[in-house]
Amino acid sequence: MKSSPKVAIILPVFNTEKYLNECLESIINQDYKNIVVYAIDDGSTDNSLNILNNYSNKNPVIHVLHQKNSGVSAARNLALNSIEHDESIKYVSFVDSDDIISKDFVSTFVKELTSKNADYGVCGVISFDKINRSVDHLKHKETMELRDSDIFEQYFSLGKWENQGSTSHIFIANRFYSSSIVKHLRFNPNLKVGEDVDFIINFLNKAQTGVYIPRCNYFYRLRASSLSKANISPLKNMLNLENDLKKYPKNLYLKNYIEKSILDAWWGTLKHAYNTNNTEEKITCNNKFSTIKKINVRIYGSKYARRLFLYSLGDKFLSFYFRIRSNKNDKNKSNYFE
Repeated sequence: MKSSPKVAIILPVFNTEKYLNECLESIINQDYKNIVVYAIDDGSTDNSLNILNNYSNKNPVIHVLHQKNSGVSAARNLALNSIEHDESIKYVSFVDSDDIISKDFVSTFVKELTSKNADYGVCGVISFDKINRSVDHLKHKETMELRDSDIFEQYFSLGKWENQGSTSHIFIANRFYSSSIVKHLRFNPNLKVGEDVDFIINFLNKAQTGVYIPRCNYFYRLRASSLSKANISPLKNMLNLENDLKKYPKNLYLKNYIEKSILDAWWGTLKHAYNTNNTEEKITCNNKFSTIKKINVRIYGSKYARRLFLYSLGDKFLSFYFRIRSNKNDKNKSNYFE
């Protein structure tokens, strides 16, 4: 009888004691049993580490790692270092410690990836907030095989969440990855935003086939700290994206995606600069405008052309504009997020 493939779930944890039990319960109660969990405590100051140790004592599949607070990328890398030479692991998945996965999250991915000999898989996501409002992020209703000819376009378009403000991004946790590829990659610890996209770009450069699963098996919790990256400057991400653009110049879809991401990172850096009165970042954005001008913003939608127009109105207008926007966003957040 053929044994079932072993799956490693990587779980970075930082101060999520309020949600961690629910997350861990969803993992250990999977209907697929050949799993190993690497839970990395990233220097938590609450009861998270004790919760992890208690679960590990009762569940030998859970391995607890600990590091001083170094960020989610370093935490994931610590787990990847631990499994790099474990040939028994066939697939890897990343779960965030305040989220939940369905009971058949692992089994569904394993079934589809093994039957199609795929390098990765993507499923739908349901996001929910403190008052249990939920949104079904499912773009297609049927299983789709993804091939290397347009792998970037398919992967990014299927994984993107629509009309969800700051959650309209490429998300790393509703996916399965072949260990033969992912174990040899690492997250960029210098990136506080955009680390997921950078990792996925490097993964897809080595992948050949994938599968899209039309089921929402991942539950993403919206809370205030989920949106905390809005307060972090995406400057390093912008610079890193420029390097990615140089690495993959022949892939048209990826080029377009990175250009669009650069536009978003530039505007995000500008927003952060005005909200925090960071003169250095303002100067950097002004210097980078020569790069921005070379991008044909019209092909990416009116939003980007409008941003360039707002930028052209000058420093005083931008200061007023971002102050008004910041006040409005603060009021909206307090209503819906914990």
